[in-house]
Amino acid sequence: QTCPPGRPPPAARSLGGAAPVQSEVARGLEPAPENSGFRSVFSQLFGIAIGMDVARYLSLELSSDGWEINVEKRGTGSISEFAVYTGMVVARVRYPVLDDRLIPFVLAGAGLAYGESNDVKPRGLALGVEGNTGFVPTGAIGVGVDYMVARNVALGFETKYVLVRDHELTSEGRTQKLNLDAVLTSVSLRIFFP
Repeated sequence: QTCPPGRPPPAARSLGGAAPVQSEVARGLEPAPENSGFRSVFSQLFGIAIGMDVARYLSLELSSDGWEINVEKRGTGSISEFAVYTGMVVARVRYPVLDDRLIPFVLAGAGLAYGESNDVKPRGLALGVEGNTGFVPTGAIGVGVDYMVARNVALGFETKYVLVRDHELTSEGRTQKLNLDAVLTSVSLRIFFP
């Protein structure tokens, strides 16, 4: 059963993968997966959310996701890792079916993304790689489905497109803005508190 309006929040933990959307994050710089668990284009993704059902078909939540990519300079190889952490206010529009056991939803959110260049590789040190740390605006749209395995526990699947732009990376004395847009795909465990 979904929580009625005003009931305390459900909490969710998610695990999945983050795949860059662009073949280049900046001119001459390409993304590659970091700690990929499935030998693919996906980097490991971790997330957490807490929210409240404000109506039968609407919930609001605070969510956070984090992932890293390797930044590779074309013709040179990996020069640095770049970590992204998002914090967003997310609205979910749900449509429960099958006696409220299956809950498809669409979502949209806005917030901030923190990014930092870390673990600069030896090739990157030789190129003088530096990355800014800081916050930029971010947003997301997505779809998913939850399946209630118990009255207050749901297993879910979600895919969302997250915009992450305007972080900067300096290499060979040239600073470039990065396009770190990604598709995040995750499975989640959602617990509804009484």
